[in-house]
Amino acid sequence: MKEAGTVVIRNRGIGEPEPGPTLSGVTDLLPSHWTCLENPWLAQYGPAGERREGTVPFLDAVASGTTELTRMVREAIAEGNRVVLLGYSGGAVVVHRTLDQLSTEEREMIAAVGFVSDPEQPRLVTGQSDRYGIRGESPVTDIPARWAADPDDGICLCPGNSPLRLLAQWTPDVGLDSPLALGQQARRAVKLRRDPAYVVDVHDLDGEKARFGEARRLFDGYRGDDHISYGVRTEAGTTSTYLENMALWLRTTVTAQPAVGQTLASVG
Repeated sequence: MKEAGTVVIRNRGIGEPEPGPTLSGVTDLLPSHWTCLENPWLAQYGPAGERREGTVPFLDAVASGTTELTRMVREAIAEGNRVVLLGYSGGAVVVHRTLDQLSTEEREMIAAVGFVSDPEQPRLVTGQSDRYGIRGESPVTDIPARWAADPDDGICLCPGNSPLRLLAQWTPDVGLDSPLALGQQARRAVKLRRDPAYVVDVHDLDGEKARFGEARRLFDGYRGDDHISYGVRTEAGTTSTYLENMALWLRTTVTAQPAVGQTLASVG
């Protein structure tokens, strides 16, 4: 039987190959005796992504990726390991949905969670009170967690009142290769019309001009380098890149925790 230890599971971003190069920039800096695995989720967002399974809606891809990651986590825990979860961009959403599936006892075996450009990043975790994930907020309070978020990255630090939130609200189940996609979209349309993520304020045209201008800047940044430069940009207040700091935090956080045997005893 393989000796119990620490298992790190990466969840790559939309369109990245396997293994995802962004999160490999973290795991390449971790101790060599830690086991690093890749969740082979589809990493697609409708037409965007690898398209190895056609144009699969993001919600479908997340659902199947969550099933697989939950299985991988439970298998690692059953072998006596502590688990570290890493998620980049769309992969971060898979991590959030998986955490939702785990029991309290299973969550106690998650040593740490690292998010890079999390579309569901809570506000304030990186000091921003008025900006958070473009899909909303999914706090993680019972597990050591760290978020890497570039100030110019609108995926993880989108203004609370931004036209970009309409895109995030209306597009996650768009795709041609899900038999339920059109039906899901039609049913959601009724609800979304009642509760839109953004409404134009006709009484504040100057404000609207500023908000749409900022949305355009963030969208252009997403199409450029602002969403993919975590391995080369220096994180504010440090002398290292976002990914280097994530790896350092993981090494420090996991090493400081009780040995695996002691952790298992507390769960049992």
